[in-house]
Amino acid sequence: MQGVTDGLLRFSLGCEDIDDLLADVGSALSQIQ
Repeated sequence: MQGVTDGLLRFSLGCEDIDDLLADVGSALSQIQ
């Protein structure tokens, strides 16, 4: 879940583009499954 946490943290700080955030979450979820 580290990738998801990092993505959400960057999003909350406003440092991440939404498309990049979604890509990070998607890649993190694919690693879990």
